[in-house]
Amino acid sequence: SSYSSATTVTVTAGQVVTGINAAMSAGGSITGTITDSSGNDLAGVCVEASQSAGTSGSTTTSAADGTYTLSGLAVGSYVVTFFNCSPSTNVLTQYYNGVTVPASAKLVSVVAGSTTGSINAAMVSGATISGTVSDATTTSALSGVCVTALLNGAAVGYATSGTGGTYSISGLAAGSYTVEFVGCNATSNYLSQYYDKTSTGTTTASSATTLTISSSSPATNINAAMVSVHGRIRRVQRHLDLRFSVLQGRLDNVGHPHGRHGRRWRRRTEYQRNVDERWGDCGNDH
Repeated sequence: SSYSSATTVTVTAGQVVTGINAAMSAGGSITGTITDSSGNDLAGVCVEASQSAGTSGSTTTSAADGTYTLSGLAVGSYVVTFFNCSPSTNVLTQYYNGVTVPASAKLVSVVAGSTTGSINAAMVSGATISGTVSDATTTSALSGVCVTALLNGAAVGYATSGTGGTYSISGLAAGSYTVEFVGCNATSNYLSQYYDKTSTGTTTASSATTLTISSSSPATNINAAMVSVHGRIRRVQRHLDLRFSVLQGRLDNVGHPHGRHGRRWRRRTEYQRNVDERWGDCGNDH
């Protein structure tokens, strides 16, 4: 009944292993309807049933009429979570029955061959942060930049700039946030920055502008002009110029769940045969 107790089946080249049969047990289902706070049907909200808080489980999305069905569930008790799937839904995460803390969720019982219905949710609208990302030098729109909303230094919302450089982070609780922009994947040659109302932002989290938002007061035009990393290394003894696109640096995952990477860079300055090297935010790595 579990992966750990499964019998191993050995397969040999050219032979057929037979008799690997299964008697399937009937599963149960959970159904319900999702609406907004005014009672209107809400499509595109994600619903997940898991047998303990914080673990993954069966997931589906509400249909155009707000209904959803989670089927094929094993017998047991489930925590049902309703959460934001996309910027267009913009709702706050909640747990059945209308609570925001998983430990307070009302467990939903599933019986073999039966449907547990009316596990409904009235979603509360969230707050949004949106803007445009561009290249600081060319002013061209920049897609593929990872944008993170931080609440008290913790990453709680994410987006990636799309076509036209636009992004939107939705489903945020009312509060005060800072915003970080990180070059990721194809845009990894751009320096990380925090929004601070200047044209190219700040590289220091403590200097970032705090944005106070709510569902009725979103933060818009939170823009970033990303600075690409480029320069020239000069071998002083022979006056040989070596051009390159990326200076020496390192990658880390600190503060960037789901593999989002930040960069910490070294600046090298030469003047009249003197070389000055400085590391920025690199801890004990230098």
